[in-house]
Amino acid sequence: MPRVAVITPTYNRGANGLLEKTMLSVLGQTYRDFVHIIVDDGSTDNTPNVVDKYASGDKRVVYFRRERTPQQKFGASPASNYGIGRLEEFPGAEFVTFLHSDDLYAKNNLERKVGALGAGTDLVYSWVGVFDRNSAIRIIKGPRKKEAADIASYIKRRKLVDFPYHTLLMSVRLLEKVGGFDEDVGYGEDKDFSTRVLDELEGRAVEIPEVLHYYRAHEDTIGQFYRQNGLVDNDLNYVFRKHCPSTVNRIVNIFFHPQNFMPEPIQKYLRVVRDKIKSRNHQFDIDPFVMQIETHKTEAA
Repeated sequence: MPRVAVITPTYNRGANGLLEKTMLSVLGQTYRDFVHIIVDDGSTDNTPNVVDKYASGDKRVVYFRRERTPQQKFGASPASNYGIGRLEEFPGAEFVTFLHSDDLYAKNNLERKVGALGAGTDLVYSWVGVFDRNSAIRIIKGPRKKEAADIASYIKRRKLVDFPYHTLLMSVRLLEKVGGFDEDVGYGEDKDFSTRVLDELEGRAVEIPEVLHYYRAHEDTIGQFYRQNGLVDNDLNYVFRKHCPSTVNRIVNIFFHPQNFMPEPIQKYLRVVRDKIKSRNHQFDIDPFVMQIETHKTEAA
C-alpha cells in the first residue's frame, strides 16, 4: 500500500490545545502507513513540546521549524511550502495531503482515500463537515461535475465557492507538476492551490461522498484574522483575477453572484443565514472518534 505524507503547517496552536487534537486524529487513523510532517512557522508558545510528546515515541511524527520572515504574509502557505520542500527526505511517500492544525480527521479518513486509489489515480477528495465545538453546522461538498477540468472551471468562475479544498490527497508526481502554494495569498490559498491541482490533473478526480474531514469553526482561524482586518477582498480579488482574467467572465460572475462582492459585514450576515439553511439540508453526525478527541484533555487544558 502507498505511504501517505500528511503535512500540517502550524503557528501558536500548542497552547490552545488545537494542534494536539489534530495530531491525535492523525495518529488514531486505521490506515497506519503515513508520516505526519509538522511544520512550525516560528511559534512562540509550547508547540515544540506538544509535538515532542508524540514524536519521541512515534517515528511517523516529524517536526520541522522555520522562522517567520518580516515580509511574509500571514497564513499557511510558507510553512506548507517548507513541508513540500522536505518531502525528498521521505522517498517512500507516494501521496501527500495537507491538514491544518485546527482541523480533524475522521478515524478512517486515510483508509478510505487510499482504498479509493485505482491504477493511475492521482487525486482523491471527500466531503468536509463544518463543526463548532460539539455541534454539526453543515457539509461542504464538491460540484456534481466529475472531470477535473470542469471542476476547475466551476471554481475559477466564482470569487467565492464551496469546495472541500482541505481534503485533497494527491500523488507526489501531481504535486511536482503543480508546485507549491502561492505565498502572495494569505486568504484563499487553498482555492488557488486546488484550482492549479485540478488544472494539472488529467481525467477525473475521485470523490468520496462521505464526511471524512472536520473543519473547526472558531475565532482563531486565518480566515477570521483576514475578515477582522478587512483584508479578505484583496486576496480573493487577486485569486479571482489570476484564474479568471477575462473581463466578460468577471462581469458575468458579479451578475450571477452579487453576494460575493458585497461588503464584509453583509457577507458575514449572509454566511450565518447560509449555514442555517444548509444545516437543515445537510444533516450529519460527528464521528464518535472526533467527539472523543474533542473531549480529550490536552496539555493546554
